[in-house]
Amino acid sequence: MALEGATEAGPEPWPGALPAEVAVGRSAAVAEPVLSEGRLFWLEQRPQERGRSTLMLRRHPGEVAVELTPGPWNLRTRVHDYGGGAYAVAGDQLVFVDDGDRCLWQLTLSGGPDPAATPPRRLLAPPDPARPRAFADGLIDRPRQRWIGVMEQDGVDRLVAVPLAGGEPELLHQPADFCGYAVLAPGGGHLAWVEWQQPFMPWERSQLWLAAIDGDGRLLQPRAIAGSGATDARGISVFQPLWLDDGSLVVANDRSGWWNLERLADAGSLRPGDAPEWQPLLPMEADFGAPQWIYGQRTVACDGERLLAAVCREGRWELGRLSPAGGSWEPIPLPFDDLAALSAEAGRLVAVAAAPGSDRACWSWRPPAAAGGTPRPHRPRWQPRRSAIPSPSGSPATGDGPPTPGTTRRGAVPTPMRRCW
Repeated sequence: MALEGATEAGPEPWPGALPAEVAVGRSAAVAEPVLSEGRLFWLEQRPQERGRSTLMLRRHPGEVAVELTPGPWNLRTRVHDYGGGAYAVAGDQLVFVDDGDRCLWQLTLSGGPDPAATPPRRLLAPPDPARPRAFADGLIDRPRQRWIGVMEQDGVDRLVAVPLAGGEPELLHQPADFCGYAVLAPGGGHLAWVEWQQPFMPWERSQLWLAAIDGDGRLLQPRAIAGSGATDARGISVFQPLWLDDGSLVVANDRSGWWNLERLADAGSLRPGDAPEWQPLLPMEADFGAPQWIYGQRTVACDGERLLAAVCREGRWELGRLSPAGGSWEPIPLPFDDLAALSAEAGRLVAVAAAPGSDRACWSWRPPAAAGGTPRPHRPRWQPRRSAIPSPSGSPATGDGPPTPGTTRRGAVPTPMRRCW
């Protein structure tokens, strides 16, 4: 139907709102993929179900995906209106935010045929309608059996903890205005997170904060260790802190004019008052970060040995790797120029990726252990496999094999594929 056209009677009237199936089609969108203990989790947004977002799980490579939160569950957060960061997983524990009541819900995964055999359990009582609150961007603190994340109430963010057994939020830290992107150190002894203040957006000025956690779970001597605040002379922003297994802390910092990766060795030993000695890992005129409109953005991951990162150069994203100690950048040739939401584990990587003419979807890779020569841009030594391919019905296609050379499937990149996990 033409939205506007000339007729003898004059322009046709505006036809009204476009149905969702016309505006975005019927293919499910994927977001927030996470690798955890060999399992792949991701969110799937379904236009044919009024945009409902549900949590999917594939426990083993090649296994049919399982929907963990069938209707009417709708996983979505409303913090800062933009949301993001709708679920967290650790071991057999899952915590998610349901858009129906804006509460935190806990799901214990089983090892049987139905991993969601036990119904989800609400961790909080519904809020007072006069003082609504929203939760997002959490993690599971396994040693203390609690969820740590952002609670927004009365226009102010709070870093809070909620017991997995249920109970009201406990205030851990009150930022001046906004906070998020909390990450727990290996062993659970320290917490790092990002804060920013009005009138600045987080990509203009933001700070990386660090605190130790005492035996009662409280944060000790929280302080900023990178970036800049609202009153500092120079505007610096940080993006996505990441702990490494050796206790180092990595973050993208734009003090050079570009969001470049920097590393703070043995961050947990930094004492209050000490000046942190950040080591630039790979100075380059490119960005390892993006504007933080939503929670859950990840451009860097560690597979246990190396950093795998997405970097944006002249508007195009590329994947590469480098040693956590720094050194040279090794590009990984891929048929994509849009990459987001990286997650890695035990030599495996997943990301949301797309190329011109293809849908955004969740792909998985297993890069080789060593570079072994110069990468060839058009014939890489390993190829990606799609982990969740939206089918015309909107459900993920599984076990249907790779496309053969010279053929394509809807949404697939026209390149030979092979199964890699």
